[in-house]
Amino acid sequence: MASWVRSWRRRKLSRELAASSTDVEASASAAAPVSRDRPAPFFVGRQDALDELAALQYRFAVVAGDAGIGKSEVLKVTSRALQEAGRVLVSPPVALSRRPGALQEALFASLGSAIAADPSQAPAMQWATVVRGAIDRANQAQVRDMLGAAHAFVIDVVRARFGDAAADLLVETGQQMRLSAEAQLSARIAAAADPDALTAFVILADEAVRVTRRPIVVVIDGAERLSDGDFRMLMDLIEQLPENIHLISSHTTSNAPQLARVRELSQVQTVRRDEGARAPIAVARAITLDPLTRDQVMEWIAEAGVAIEVRHRVLGLVLQTTGAYPLHVDQAIKALLEGRHLETLGREDAFVARTQQTYAVLTAEEQRAVMLLSPFADPPDIETILAITGATDLEWSLLERRLAEARVFVVSVRGRPWFHELGRRAIWAATLSESQRQRAAGIAVEAIVSNVARNGALSVQNGMDLVTVAPLAGDQLLLHAGLADSLTLSDGALAVLGALIELTDGDNQGALDASYAVGYARTRFPLAESVSNDSVEELEERGFAVSESNKDATIIVPWWPSPAAHAAVIGRISARLERVPVRSIASAVIKGHLLSTAGPFESAHYGVGRPTITNLSTVLKEFEFDREMDDEGRVLAGLHRERPGLLLRPRIDDIGLYLAVNFATPEQRDLARGALAGMAADTFAFGERLSVGRVDDWPARAPLPSKRFSNAAELVLGTSFHTGVSGAAQSLLAPVANYTEELQLSLSAWSVVRELASPLERDALDVDEAWGYAFAAADGWVIVGEVRGREPSVVEVDWTGAIADLPHRRELLRAIDLATGERLTAINARTSAPKNPVLDILMLTKRRFTAFNRAQTWRCQYVAPANFEDLATQLNESHQRAYDDATAFIASGLLPTIPGRALGQDVYLRFERERDRPIGVEWTMYELRLAAESGGAGVVRVSLESDSAKSSQDAAISWMDADAFRRWFDLPTGAVPISVGVSEPESGISNLLGYERILMPDLVQD
Repeated sequence: MASWVRSWRRRKLSRELAASSTDVEASASAAAPVSRDRPAPFFVGRQDALDELAALQYRFAVVAGDAGIGKSEVLKVTSRALQEAGRVLVSPPVALSRRPGALQEALFASLGSAIAADPSQAPAMQWATVVRGAIDRANQAQVRDMLGAAHAFVIDVVRARFGDAAADLLVETGQQMRLSAEAQLSARIAAAADPDALTAFVILADEAVRVTRRPIVVVIDGAERLSDGDFRMLMDLIEQLPENIHLISSHTTSNAPQLARVRELSQVQTVRRDEGARAPIAVARAITLDPLTRDQVMEWIAEAGVAIEVRHRVLGLVLQTTGAYPLHVDQAIKALLEGRHLETLGREDAFVARTQQTYAVLTAEEQRAVMLLSPFADPPDIETILAITGATDLEWSLLERRLAEARVFVVSVRGRPWFHELGRRAIWAATLSESQRQRAAGIAVEAIVSNVARNGALSVQNGMDLVTVAPLAGDQLLLHAGLADSLTLSDGALAVLGALIELTDGDNQGALDASYAVGYARTRFPLAESVSNDSVEELEERGFAVSESNKDATIIVPWWPSPAAHAAVIGRISARLERVPVRSIASAVIKGHLLSTAGPFESAHYGVGRPTITNLSTVLKEFEFDREMDDEGRVLAGLHRERPGLLLRPRIDDIGLYLAVNFATPEQRDLARGALAGMAADTFAFGERLSVGRVDDWPARAPLPSKRFSNAAELVLGTSFHTGVSGAAQSLLAPVANYTEELQLSLSAWSVVRELASPLERDALDVDEAWGYAFAAADGWVIVGEVRGREPSVVEVDWTGAIADLPHRRELLRAIDLATGERLTAINARTSAPKNPVLDILMLTKRRFTAFNRAQTWRCQYVAPANFEDLATQLNESHQRAYDDATAFIASGLLPTIPGRALGQDVYLRFERERDRPIGVEWTMYELRLAAESGGAGVVRVSLESDSAKSSQDAAISWMDADAFRRWFDLPTGAVPISVGVSEPESGISNLLGYERILMPDLVQD
């Protein structure tokens, strides 16, 4: 930053200035940089310009840029910062008018405000001293008269800032000096652009610097409003400004003549005479303000308080609408905070008038190109532009340059000069005639459709453009199947189509259930309040979707009548529902964020939805086999490879995704796990938060205890479920009166299981989220649907039609009122009477755990500890868990208390090894159970006898006799056993630990 010199030598301003020079001591430095603590988010991205202006390195600085770029606000902040620094006298910006003499009037007003701002003296006394000195130095009578007129004009400025008392004092001062001020300054200047006014201004400003001993900064706003005569006077003024007088102005560059003016202002030089040498020096500087960058707009949106989950979603729309011009960004943010649509921007009469004026001065060829291209918010590809305009490459290149110079193209979109969006809207809506819009619309429709057909893809913006212009295309709508229908689809149907666009995936990632699409549409497109199952039927009736149902699912896929209809749907979803649908969002998010983070991998399966972790494990199990197939799909050879994997079920905001991926080596898997688990919590994809959640290894480190909950039920009821639930066991449960009571019990049972289970067990059981039931009962049938995403509840719905006809899914979907985030999953139809479901549910947990274990690999099985003490520890942990589970089932009312049944049990195990047994079994396990005296879970005690023959006493004892256990474990005489048994160690230990099957190594005792 430049510093002010302590003395400066004044050059002759004109023949009216005294010949003698006066030294003026100035401040050691002119001004401090503008504070980095910005007064408002408006100045995001403008700090460099503010600092350069505050440095006052040039006598004249012009802030240039398009309308809306923020020039006036930059002047305001600069003026305020210089005033707060206190080293110069500066005025607030004075807006120029279009009247003749506006420049001179603004200069005197600004100078008066600057001097009045000096806190060291009363403003009247300060100004009076300046005027007296100026009068003494003015040699010509007309200049003295102009000084008197200026004095009268400044009186009004002082009255406005400091009140009548200060202004009256100035009036008295003027009378004492016998100043000639017969008319106000504005009237004299209006009569003729009087150059004497500039001479008077220079004298006054020069005298003010001498009197106040500080530099003067005059700030005027809107130099583009100056007439040609006043503009030439400004050029002359810049050349003769003394060194410690600075002038800052703004100038719009919305067309070629205005750009030329700014170039002239920036090239002003003056001549300083040093020892007879003529040394021209630059005294002017143009500071051009550019549109903000993407990051700067995001910073502003954040500072304005827009919610973090909204920022990324609206950023692209704000940039597109505003061109990143600060004035319009400010308006856009205010609109967002007020809940208004961004289409409301840019309709100000002044903005439209400026646009129409720019359009009017174009040549006929330029106007035709603007007319034909104005339907497009984004520039089409060059082939489309040439087809629309009929120009060659060279002709368009020259035309494009001319439109940029004329300030019709003022922003860069994808590296190509293009319309400012608000300017384009003004041309399209307020400048072109109806017939011009119809003609341009017809050409635009064909260009968009041809572009889609040629490239096999469409842009979202092209779709939005098509929606804008298609209604004006008349009969051309009929040339493209479904185009007219696409413009009248309900918001609910559009939302479901948006869901289908995002959820269907070309990578063969699974079929899409209609209920999931409806629930997804409600969640992701909240502006479409009418989303329902009727929306699916509307799409089918109007030819935009195809569905198929069976008893388990209704599968739906989108169907596009034509490329034009497809493009229009994309455009309507983006415009009406304010969310740009992300095609195949699962692929986009998982490929772009998760797989790229994971690093090298072998195979991956992914998609949108919530498949069970067992299903995902099965996919990875299949991935372990490389198969060679013949032309008819028959397996010729298969090779098993050990490829460890990871299972993820991430979410993008509230969208459930899934990913199963495997790796060549465990080391690669471990690195990927760390990278994925370590992803930042504030990761965003498509403007929405991406949460990774839990990352599970495949295969699991150990199988899950599949008999955990069935064992607890056996402990409560004292019966075995080895071959299923017996009628005797079922009869012990409380009866249910109806289907509602049965389903309520089901929800209660699953709720208790969910509370008891570990996170991995909840995933394996598919109970990691809540659900409710909806059912219909009639004609001896009951149809039950599981509604995921719903708080646990049971709802009976009305049923129309024959309930015995299958499939039921579509009818049940129609009958159920699904809320946002809900989806219909499993459906069951039966004719049996209501019954208590608890035991069936506990047996179902066993089947689901078993399926999970089998979906790992042949390597993933439980291996019992070979160490005697470790085995005892694990047996006691499992024993305690079974007791806790049983107690929880009783406490919840799911299972009854059986009189005389002891839950707490002490278990005694005896392992014997006999190598010479004739049946060839080396190890035998003997088991005795007694009621636990502690009243708690009890304990498991283990005794090991290796390579020993039975004693003569033991040899005579039957395995059902408890006397041997009394000798082995020193049990008291008379202890009544609950049960006594004998088995092979593998089957016995696996049952105690809760597994289907285990590997049992040789036992050793420390």
